[in-house]
Amino acid sequence: MLTLAWGLFLLVLLAGAGAVLAALLDCDAALLPLPLLSAAALVLSRAVAEGQRLMEAGERNAETVTGAMKQLIEAEPLARIDYVEMVSWDGIKPVEVAEGPVLVAMAVYIGKTRLIDNFIFDPKAE
Repeated sequence: MLTLAWGLFLLVLLAGAGAVLAALLDCDAALLPLPLLSAAALVLSRAVAEGQRLMEAGERNAETVTGAMKQLIEAEPLARIDYVEMVSWDGIKPVEVAEGPVLVAMAVYIGKTRLIDNFIFDPKAE
């Protein structure tokens, strides 16, 4: 028979609430099981897909695109954003509006691991 503690542990594990599990176990998120960390890391590819979708739909405002990406990432309890930025492709300088080719890049910590992802978008190629 499962004790209440084990039952709660299994419930949290099955629900995928890694941050809650870490708090309950009073441990660092990096010590969580690899499947939880791997599942949390998928938020980067979801954020890239959302940024690309917005830009392909005509959005050019950097704050709008990166804001939507950040919102997705912030919804993942194990993720901590280092940066999400849109910069010019040729000069790697921050831009407010994508008028030419841009690089949208991010760095996000999942536990103690810093992951990076990015995409390039050229509004003139549309």
